[in-house]
Amino acid sequence: MMKINYRYILIAAVLLVALLSLPSQAKRKKVVVAAAPILSAQDQRRMDSLFLESVCERLKGNDSIARCLLEECRDLNPYAAEPYFFLAKYYADDGNDSLVQAYLEKTVSLRPDNQTYLETLALSYYRNNELDKAAAVYESLARKNRGRTDLLQILLGIYDKQKAYDRMIDCLDRLEQIEGSGEDITLSKVSIYGLKGERKKALASLKQLVAEHPYDINYQVMMGNWLMQNGGESEALKIFTEALAKEPGNANVLSSMYDYYKSVGQHDLADNCLKSILDNPKTEDKTRLTMMKAFIQDNEARGDDSTRVIALFDQQEKLGVYDATLAELRLAYLNLKKFPESEVRKARTRLLSLEPDNGSVRFELIQSYWKEQNWEEVIKLSKEGTEYNPDELAFYYFLGLSCYQNERNDEALSALRRGVALADDKSNKEIVSDFYSMMGNILHDQNKEQEAFEAFDNCLKWKDDNIECLNNYAYYLSEKDTALNKAAQMSQKTIKAEPKNPTFLDTYAWILYRQDRYAEARIYIDQALANDSDSVQSGVVLEHAGDIYFRNGLTDEAVGYWQRAVKAGGGSELLPKKIKYRKIIEDGDRKKQDGVKQKQNGDRKNQDNDKKKQDGNKKNNP
Repeated sequence: MMKINYRYILIAAVLLVALLSLPSQAKRKKVVVAAAPILSAQDQRRMDSLFLESVCERLKGNDSIARCLLEECRDLNPYAAEPYFFLAKYYADDGNDSLVQAYLEKTVSLRPDNQTYLETLALSYYRNNELDKAAAVYESLARKNRGRTDLLQILLGIYDKQKAYDRMIDCLDRLEQIEGSGEDITLSKVSIYGLKGERKKALASLKQLVAEHPYDINYQVMMGNWLMQNGGESEALKIFTEALAKEPGNANVLSSMYDYYKSVGQHDLADNCLKSILDNPKTEDKTRLTMMKAFIQDNEARGDDSTRVIALFDQQEKLGVYDATLAELRLAYLNLKKFPESEVRKARTRLLSLEPDNGSVRFELIQSYWKEQNWEEVIKLSKEGTEYNPDELAFYYFLGLSCYQNERNDEALSALRRGVALADDKSNKEIVSDFYSMMGNILHDQNKEQEAFEAFDNCLKWKDDNIECLNNYAYYLSEKDTALNKAAQMSQKTIKAEPKNPTFLDTYAWILYRQDRYAEARIYIDQALANDSDSVQSGVVLEHAGDIYFRNGLTDEAVGYWQRAVKAGGGSELLPKKIKYRKIIEDGDRKKQDGVKQKQNGDRKNQDNDKKKQDGNKKNNP
């Protein structure tokens, strides 16, 4: 078959474009292609100066000026290739693909031997999906640069898109001449022959590869695998058997034999092959993992007992080959089969021992222990998390929260401060806000009111609708009997967010009480009591109710609430006197009551396993 000289085609194409641009009468005349006129020395100097100046302006980032200078160059000498080439880059920036291509074609027509121009044009054709044109230019380049395998690889990709299999084979033959025969090229040929339905040629290529590497068992296995997939099972088994006789422990051979026995329904023999692979300490980790996955799939397909899979994992541990990938696979299997939490927890712990910086597994373990309120384990896991994943805020959060629940306030405060020091504009705003909220609660417990209020202010800067912070901040201000208007505004936001929350309703009622708005306070304290679903109501809320009712002139009802507060516990030391004298008894400082509101909130959240906080922090899972 005669080879086509694409260079001549390109020149002919340029001439054709020139012909088509002439008037109809001119087409019938003989066309004379004029040579490019020679510029005068003065124009040439001006041309060089303009072009150099355009380059400088482009480097300065003055693209509009550079473009104008290039256009002036083009107009001064329309036969110079460089202005067209660089202007094409500007049109590419504008997204004007048609003009880019026209200018690149003009560039190549003026300088057909410039490889940079040719490659740029070919790439433009490729991006515009003009694959025939792209292939023609790349073929031209490949013939001129016979050692450039990258051009042949590009052509392979183009021909693959076009499903031009014969051309792909031709490219592979040329690659083989440059690089020599090899596995990748041969397998590519085999694949293409398979697509063409030419199985004999595919098998011949594989046999040639085996012949070229007579001492490499893997090539024989490769040919056996191909035969298995193409109806040659008996011949494949013969190859596998001979290969296994040469290398009895070869995992690749055993893996192929496993596939063979499985395909013909001989599951016992398949299991023997699998056992030989997994019992061999020298089996590569990748192969071991693949075979474990295959066994799990087969076990599931046959509906066999999951204990067989677990036993196989245990056997890997006894062999001393149990690594993080197998531990992760075991954990996934236990979750799939819905094993008891105790077994899943053991698997997570084992995986974490092999991969201590696995933040997601550590987080799952923290959640597991959090449900049980096992603060010591949560503290231990969180503290280690801050060491192995020092940039992950979630571990500082859970360390601070678990220490706080365990009444280790100094440790909690330290962890929270370390956490907020890491916060930046990319951090999750909710979790940073909660850091400051918790810090405020701890500082308030330590009677550091000013620092507590500063922490609350920081909390609300990160998230102005943090309702836990708004409630506690408002209540603490009411207890201090200061900034009551600010407290009322914050408390109103919490009620708007959760209108039936008894704690929030009580806080607002108490602020109204402090503002001497007793009738309104009674409305909200009644709602707080009505919405309190706990079997034992809070002594603090009941005492508040008594005080509010007393100020509303309902002394009997007030005493009743005070008496219930005593039974519930958590009220102030003044309760017995209130009951005895049937009136409110206050010291000069309006002493804080013993049952601190924020502590109630903490207890409520503990009973619910702090679900809301956990859900919020799942987003920050490492």
